[in-house]
Amino acid sequence: MRGVIFDIDGTLVQSYELDSKLFVQAVRECLGSRAIVREDWSHYMHVTDTGILTEIFEDNGYFPDQESLRRVKKRFLNLVREVLHYEPCKPTAGAPELLRELKDNPDVTVGIATGAWRQSAYAKLRSAGLDVSGIPLVSADDHHDRAMILSMCGDALRIPDNEFTYVGDGPWDKETTRKLGWDFIGIGPRVRSSENRWISDFTEPNWAPVWESFDLIPAQ
Repeated sequence: MRGVIFDIDGTLVQSYELDSKLFVQAVRECLGSRAIVREDWSHYMHVTDTGILTEIFEDNGYFPDQESLRRVKKRFLNLVREVLHYEPCKPTAGAPELLRELKDNPDVTVGIATGAWRQSAYAKLRSAGLDVSGIPLVSADDHHDRAMILSMCGDALRIPDNEFTYVGDGPWDKETTRKLGWDFIGIGPRVRSSENRWISDFTEPNWAPVWESFDLIPAQ
C-alpha cells in the first residue's frame, strides 16, 4: 500500500499564477499599495498562505495578530470566489482521470496536502471539475509549516508502512519531501530536474512510467 499525496496549485489545477496574483492583491488592498512582498515565494521560510502572510506582516512592520490576518484572508477568499465565477480554473491535463483511477486502485490511498487555505483549495478544485470526495485534504488552516501539513495528511491516510509519494510543482515541495524522506514526483517547469521523477502533466504517456517505478498496476 502506498500513499500518493498531491499539491493543488500548479499540480492538480492550473491556478498557481492566479492564486499568487490574488494573494498579493489582497495583501496590498489591506496593508497598502506599497506593502513589501518578496519576489519569489521560496524566499519565505514557510511557503503556505498562513506562513507567507505572517512573514509579510513582519516585513512591513506589523504585528501579525489574528484579526489582521483574518482580514487579509477574508479579502483573498472573496477575490478567489469573484474571479472563479467568471474565469474557472482548468485542471492539469489528465488530472480528473488519474484521480478516478487512483481512487479505484486497492494498492493506493490518495490525499491532498496544500499550502493554500481550505476554502480557496476547495473552490479551485470545484472550479476545475475535480472530484475529491472521500479524499483527505490538509491545508494552511491546519498548520503554517508545510512539512507538518504533509505529515498530517500522511497520518490521515494511515498507511501501514509509511510509504508516501508527494506530487508537487514547487521547489519547496521537493525540499519538504526530502526532509520527510518521502518520494517526490515533480510536475511542471519549476521543478524539472534530472534529480527527481518529473512529468509535464498527468496524461497516460507521462504517468505510466510512475506506475512502473512503484511496482503498481493501474486499476482496471
